Amino acid sequence: DVAAFAMWTPFPYLLYFPAQIMMGKLTPSSPGLWQGFGIMALWFVTLSALGSFLWHRGLRRFSAQGG
Repeated sequence: DVAAFAMWTPFPYLLYFPAQIMMGKLTPSSPGLWQGFGIMALWFVTLSALGSFLWHRGLRRFSAQGG
């Protein structure tokens, strides 16, 4: 199902998830709240590691020559 797959991408957690919290649809007792925070943490760690890897790879490749 495409909708179920889309919920595992980082995009719904940028706007939809915080809006649900602010509207009171997700409370500390609801499992969706903790699942959302867990998915956000997973994406944060994954994208931070990928960004760091690409940054260092780019520095090695495009650093100034002769120094």
